[in-house]
Amino acid sequence: MISLLGWSFVQRAVLAALTAAAVCSLLSPFVVMRKMAFMGAGIAHAAFAGVAIGLVAGVDYTATALLFAVAVALAVDALSWRGHTSVDVAIGVLFAASMALGVVLISRAPGYYADVFTYLFGNVLAVTRRDLLILGITAVTVMVPLLVFLKEMLALCLDEEQALASGLPVRWLRRALVSAVAVTVVVCVKVVGVTLVSALLVIPGAAAATLARDFRSLVFYSLLHGLAASLVGIAVSLRWDVPPGAGMVLVSTALFLASVALGRLRS
Repeated sequence: MISLLGWSFVQRAVLAALTAAAVCSLLSPFVVMRKMAFMGAGIAHAAFAGVAIGLVAGVDYTATALLFAVAVALAVDALSWRGHTSVDVAIGVLFAASMALGVVLISRAPGYYADVFTYLFGNVLAVTRRDLLILGITAVTVMVPLLVFLKEMLALCLDEEQALASGLPVRWLRRALVSAVAVTVVVCVKVVGVTLVSALLVIPGAAAATLARDFRSLVFYSLLHGLAASLVGIAVSLRWDVPPGAGMVLVSTALFLASVALGRLRS
C-alpha cells in the first residue's frame, strides 16, 4: 500500500482529503453549536441548481454553483433572522426548491451531463491539479478570517442575544458563517462528494464536544478528528478497494463512537 503513494493521483487524493478535512473540521464546531447540522447537505443539494445553470448556459459551473449556494445560504439566514422562520423550515423550503429547479433545467436541456453526477458524488482519487488549487485557495480564504475572528464567532455561537447586546455585528457574523459554509461545501463536494462533506461538517465537532473542556481544545480535537479520519479512510480505501469517501465517513463515525465512549468514561 505504501508503494501506491508514489502515484501522483494518490498524492493528490491525500492532499485533497487533508485540505477538505482541515477546513470542514475547523467549521464543524461552529456548525454543531449553531445547530446547522443539515446545512451542509442542504447547501450541496441547493448548489445543484447552480451547477445546472452553469452547464446549460455553457459557463464554468463551479462559479455559478458558488454564487447560487451563497445566495441560498444568505436567504436562509435572512428568513431565520429574529426567529421569523425556523432554520429547519427555511432549509427545507429553499433547498428543496433549488434542487427541483436544477432537475427542471437539466431535464429541459439537450444532451447528457456527466459532470452533474461527478459533482453530486465526487471522487477524491480523480482530483486534478486545478481542483487542488481551488481547494487550497478556498481553505485559506475560509480558515484565515475564521481564526482571526475566532472570539467573535464563539460569542455568536454561545449566546447570540448577549453578543448583540455587546455591540458585535451579529448580522454580519451570521452572514459570514453561512457564506463560509456554502463556499466550503460547493468546492469540497466536487472533490469528495456530498456524503463526506456533510459528515466532515458535523461529526468532528460532535466528537470533539464529548472530549473538550474549553473552546480551544474543541477546535483542536475537531481538527485532529477530521485529519485522522481522512488519512485512515484513504488507507482503508486503498487497502480493501472501497470508495474513499465512504471509507472516510465510516472511519469518522467509528472515531465519534470511540469519543463518546471515552467521554463517558472520563465523566
